[in-house]
Amino acid sequence: MPIATAPAALSGAVWQASYTPTKLGSYAGFWVYSGGYERFTFEAVGTLLVSVGDIRAFEDVLPDRVKFPTLALTRARDVVTEEFERITDRSFVVQGRAETVTASPWGHVPLTSFDVQSVTGVTYSGGTIDPAAYSLDASGGLSFGSLPVPSGTPLAVTYAYGFDRVPDDVKRAALLRVRDLLVSASSGIPDRAVSFQVNDMGTYQLATAGRSGFETGLPDVDAILSRYKMPFYAL
Repeated sequence: MPIATAPAALSGAVWQASYTPTKLGSYAGFWVYSGGYERFTFEAVGTLLVSVGDIRAFEDVLPDRVKFPTLALTRARDVVTEEFERITDRSFVVQGRAETVTASPWGHVPLTSFDVQSVTGVTYSGGTIDPAAYSLDASGGLSFGSLPVPSGTPLAVTYAYGFDRVPDDVKRAALLRVRDLLVSASSGIPDRAVSFQVNDMGTYQLATAGRSGFETGLPDVDAILSRYKMPFYAL
């Protein structure tokens, strides 16, 4: 059963519909039309990495709505949002996650995400655990004063995680990366240049994503993201 339906209206050459999610997380929807349907997905988040206005103001050519329609800008932003989380293992926007963990006899249950903001629910096969029975500890995991279920019980946890405000340097890195995805430098030294040699032709040594320590291939962006990577320890 669908959780909601929304009528579509034609705006210029584009059909649009509006729906306001009731909670953070991933949603699947269907555009239903005469003769068929198309499935799509979207993520409801609490913040945005950068706004469409920020993107258009960052590069002289990006205000051109014919060459760079809003949909192209938002798609590039979504790609960069996911890429930055993959690289750093941290989310720079507040979003929802659901995962299954196991009740521990020590009363501590770690969660896979960093920067957990709040827990919205903990359930198990027998019902819902009272929020008063647990709290977020300093490590971002669940802490139970007294375990209300047997040790080893699977627990379904939903929570919000991520930065509630995008750091200024990450915002700039995001704008650089979005611009890189949307346009190619028409002049000057490319963003991917790590060295420049002055001669008759002008030569560059370019960074390549995924090689020599470069994640995106943009040295300035990679340097910023490296500061937000969480350390891992092997015992």
